[in-house]
Amino acid sequence: MVIYAGGPIVEGGWLAKLLGLCLWILLLALTIVVRNTTPRMRTDQAMRFFWGPVTLVAVVRASRRSQRQSPSSFASQPPSTIGPPA
Repeated sequence: MVIYAGGPIVEGGWLAKLLGLCLWILLLALTIVVRNTTPRMRTDQAMRFFWGPVTLVAVVRASRRSQRQSPSSFASQPPSTIGPPA
């Protein structure tokens, strides 16, 4: 049996049906648990959160990234080629 992103691959028969049913029940239970344990946020609470600490973290990370990679460092690198190496 191989499990990949598209679902499990098994030979036909009762094992495939049982496995599919078990995976469906697991997904259903996980969905119910997540929906019932996460708090609901009002619009004003979400706006306050995302305009507060999340924006501050994003600005700090962007400034650090721009300090590490200055535009002059890109100009000194040779252009990359597409295809196999010569």
